[in-house]
Amino acid sequence: MSDSRLRKFTVKGKAMFDEQSEKLKDKVDNVWSKLEDLFVTLPSCQMIKDYRNLEKNVNTNFKEFCRRSEDYKHYLQRTNTEESRKVLHDHNELFDNCISVVRRISNDIKKKKLELVEELSEVSGSTVGSSASHKRAKAEAEKVRLEYVKRESELLKQKADIEASMSVVKQEGIVEAAEVEARILEDQDQELPMVLEDKHDKVSKYVDTLPSYSANQWTNGVGFSDNQPYISVTAPFAPQYNNLPPVSSEILSMMQPISATMLSQPISATVSSQPISGNLCLG
Repeated sequence: MSDSRLRKFTVKGKAMFDEQSEKLKDKVDNVWSKLEDLFVTLPSCQMIKDYRNLEKNVNTNFKEFCRRSEDYKHYLQRTNTEESRKVLHDHNELFDNCISVVRRISNDIKKKKLELVEELSEVSGSTVGSSASHKRAKAEAEKVRLEYVKRESELLKQKADIEASMSVVKQEGIVEAAEVEARILEDQDQELPMVLEDKHDKVSKYVDTLPSYSANQWTNGVGFSDNQPYISVTAPFAPQYNNLPPVSSEILSMMQPISATMLSQPISATVSSQPISGNLCLG
């Protein structure tokens, strides 16, 4: 614009310009203050959503800042005074600086997001690799555990077989012992009559070796008469014991069971037809 077309303020016009210019400038400054508050939160962002929210708020307020700045510049341009041109020039310089700051902050936000995404990708890849390694290790452990379960099952089966075999062998031993005991008892039952018969024979042979005495040899001593029959008794009597053969301990031990057997049987005696006198008293 040429100097010839410049407008000049009246006193009242100057006051109105200052008032309106101040209002528009305040609106621009307020929006920029919001942007500054957002800029200082950048270092505290840690999560990807924090950077996204910051970027969104910066863009929203920056658009508002640009709109307010354009309104302010248009007013200064329409005023077209020397004072308004000077204010417009200062505002353009400020606006350019603000644009540079916003661009730098926006770039920093984008850079931080990329760094965080790369870091999360590396962590995720490491986590995936670690998860895969964990699964492989778990699978190997399950294989080893399965082998031990199979071996334990085989050992338990062998133990059951051994216990069953031991039970059968034990029962067979009981049966065999019972059979042996029965055979021994049967043999003893068969040998006992033979032993008794053998002992009886020995005692009989011994008795046969003893001398025989008839009743008429000692009737005078007991008062028998000659008209009574006499009894021939094959047995030792006290007066004749001095000439008897000695009796062994074996014969005496055998005579005890045999004597009991003989006492249960009737005594046989030979009765002669010759008369004997007196009563026979056997002491």
